[in-house]
Amino acid sequence: MNNQQSEIETTQTAVEAARARVESIRQAIIGGDEIISQAELADAKSELEFCELREQARIEREKKQFDADRRARLLDLQKQLDALSDTSRIESLLPKIGDAVKKYLTAAQERNSKLSQIRDEISAGGFVPGSNVGKPIDDIPAEAGRILSIGTITATEFNAKERLNDLISGMLSSFSPRRR
Repeated sequence: MNNQQSEIETTQTAVEAARARVESIRQAIIGGDEIISQAELADAKSELEFCELREQARIEREKKQFDADRRARLLDLQKQLDALSDTSRIESLLPKIGDAVKKYLTAAQERNSKLSQIRDEISAGGFVPGSNVGKPIDDIPAEAGRILSIGTITATEFNAKERLNDLISGMLSSFSPRRR
């Protein structure tokens, strides 16, 4: 049992005992007891008032402590919020992300452009239709992009924007505020 709980029980017990004493004296007087004096009743009432004041003081101390604890916690939260209000560190990452995205899209565009040049050269070279040179493979899913093959070597054109969008959408959904 902690000190606060002990103090609560002590003050409550004192108030209950004082009330019981006042009531006992009142009932004795009502019952015809002439031995009990006015001073005894006054002392019992005075004791009850004193115990009730002590109980009120304890309650006020608890309220003040609760308020002080609440203010301290609020101050701590305010400091945490202040530390989070500066977004410059996070914002400084955006240009890096933008540069990485540009590099990715540029590399994909250069690759697709080279693939297209090879396809054009194959078409312009008069290769016999139906051979496996430059023939698109139709049974590949559309998201795989266009495929060019020569012999055993195959290259796939892909939609870099779509892949980047899928990547970002997946990442953003994992950071959804609803997932906390």
